[in-house]
Amino acid sequence: MKASVHSWHAKYYLALARQTGLDWHIIEREWPQIRRAWAWVDVEWPQIQRAWKWLVNSEESSARVVAYALAFYDFQDQRGLWREATVWSQQGLEVARMSEAENVEGILLNNLGTALANLGEVQRAINLHERKLILARDTQARDSEKNALLNLGVAYHRLGQITRAIEYY
Repeated sequence: MKASVHSWHAKYYLALARQTGLDWHIIEREWPQIRRAWAWVDVEWPQIQRAWKWLVNSEESSARVVAYALAFYDFQDQRGLWREATVWSQQGLEVARMSEAENVEGILLNNLGTALANLGEVQRAINLHERKLILARDTQARDSEKNALLNLGVAYHRLGQITRAIEYY
């Protein structure tokens, strides 16, 4: 019975994350609603974390682990929860690789690289963005390729290697 409660719990928070959209491009227009959403997530965050821990340690669908990592990344990024974003993205990446979901793998490589760069681990971030670039080129995903190039430019800029950064911009 306890496993079914945890399963429901995990599904519930994933549905809520998807429902709210976490689209940070429209903050100005949606600021009051976003503030209410932040307040909700702040209160519920310990529960969301419990659901995550249960998911990664259960026999539950591995697809849900990936869905959680993707759905909550924006919240983690906006709140500076980069260590958690790193852990969640890494675990999601491992699952995505097993399922050979290349488009999801690229997103998770990006998220993991960005979180690591924000933690000051810029060289590791560069390695991940380079892997994303290779994947994007192999799959001819032009938008993903552009994103990887931009992130490489930003990473080299953070290292003070401006000339190298310009090569990627």
